[in-house]
Amino acid sequence: ALRAAPRVAAGVGGSSPQARPPRRLRCSSSGAMPPSAGAVAPAWASGELVEFWAAAADGGDGAAVGGEVSFQALIECRGGSSFALALPGQPYRRLRPAAPIGSRAGGPWLAEWDPGPAVGGRSAGSKDTSWAVQHVSQAPGSGCRVSISTAAAKKGSLLHLAVVEASALGTDEAQRLCLQEAPALWDAVSVPLLPAATPPPAAAASAAAAGAAAGGRLSDEELQAFVRDGYVVLRGIVPREVWATAKAYINGRLGTLAAAGASAGGVAAAGGSGEEEEQGAVDPAGRAHERHSFHKAWGNSSWQLVALGRCAPVARVLEQLVGPGAVDLHFGAQVALRFPGIRDDLVAAGAAVRSRVTGRDWHTDGLRQGRKHPFTLLLGVCLSEQSEPDQGNLCIWPGSHHFSHRHSRWPDGKIRRADGWDSGEGALPDLGEPVQLLLRPGDAFVAHSEIAHCGGPLLGPEIRYMAYFRIKHRAWREMLEQERFRTELFCDLEGVARVLGDDDGGCPEGAPCPERVRGCDASGGAEAAPAEE
Repeated sequence: ALRAAPRVAAGVGGSSPQARPPRRLRCSSSGAMPPSAGAVAPAWASGELVEFWAAAADGGDGAAVGGEVSFQALIECRGGSSFALALPGQPYRRLRPAAPIGSRAGGPWLAEWDPGPAVGGRSAGSKDTSWAVQHVSQAPGSGCRVSISTAAAKKGSLLHLAVVEASALGTDEAQRLCLQEAPALWDAVSVPLLPAATPPPAAAASAAAAGAAAGGRLSDEELQAFVRDGYVVLRGIVPREVWATAKAYINGRLGTLAAAGASAGGVAAAGGSGEEEEQGAVDPAGRAHERHSFHKAWGNSSWQLVALGRCAPVARVLEQLVGPGAVDLHFGAQVALRFPGIRDDLVAAGAAVRSRVTGRDWHTDGLRQGRKHPFTLLLGVCLSEQSEPDQGNLCIWPGSHHFSHRHSRWPDGKIRRADGWDSGEGALPDLGEPVQLLLRPGDAFVAHSEIAHCGGPLLGPEIRYMAYFRIKHRAWREMLEQERFRTELFCDLEGVARVLGDDDGGCPEGAPCPERVRGCDASGGAEAAPAEE
């Protein structure tokens, strides 16, 4: 919503506020020249709350003065000078260009907050929600003066965000955001996020998880826990409208596939014997690409799914861990469904267990992909109730990223077994009992790429829904070529540098030391056997 002096909301779809009569706002022509090619983007972080004030011209002298109309937005960094502006409290609603209204087809384009995704339908905000923001100069106080333009051309040219008197549009509102060809300026200042209300004790999660979800930012204690344990849970961080839209999209695809009979191929009959799993024939590190016939039906770049990893609170946590502006946004979604009573594709591929989990049922993604440290972070978003054990919960071995890093071979990521390095040469080392993550829809977790994990038993009657994203640092490829992942566990996680200090990424105090893990001989570590050519 727009604000007008004295800082009350300008009626969006209603009557004008009780303020001085609105006048036509003109942006400075002399002070709002287009930024040069060398202009830089503002140093904003994803999830940061910024207030924008229109730098309007007064009296025709072209001097930029303090604006009288403002709005607040949550920032989503999309690389370089590209940003999305989301509505505070409703981060799934983003500012977007809108076509001219009614009879004024030749009039100015408007800008409006996307109405938000309708569960089961398409969101109008799936396109045109990126804005090019350029830092022009310092604004009075601690803010900066910026220009905001469309990232894609409209009417053959880039258009700039400005304010227009709504009477020119024939509406009852005071002012509206509009797009114009003439450059316009905004004064922008960061606004502290308000602390979240304390939940009732019966519904409260851990203090660490609540802190992460409230502002989309991890505390120092949470960062230390991530370094030690290799993961952190983010309670309620994904807005309901976002995860419900993703789940509705998945269910719609399931219905389409079921009607077409596509889901019948490759699925074992319900209630099968499961003898292969019981006899240990399924290696947890093998057959990474075995999938049902409908595995690719979701579309890993579908906007309904990608929104789970790009909503402002999640984006802020990712950027805090990976580094400001360092998150590679070219990531897709993996839809991971577990079905009760059948040997589904995750079980068939060795990534999950059917009825019970042991200390040897783990894998790392690098072990299955044949590459050590194949990405930076594993992001998982829960889309179904998993608040009790054995509901297909993800099982994690806390601290195991230190073990797998020290004992995985470069560059193929294989780990020493009893008789060699390959899947037919004995079981993986016994890491003991894992932790089953207890999650509810809208919860998420981030884990180090070298964490040991597996899908747990699904003994309940419901389908287990999860969406996974494998996040990379923008410089991940360069780090791989420099062989930094051979010895550095956290080099692509700039956000943990302050916690690590001079630590080289070895086992911190309290983490399970690889030499003490059952079934593992420290002399058979990664450096004991060179990688095969």
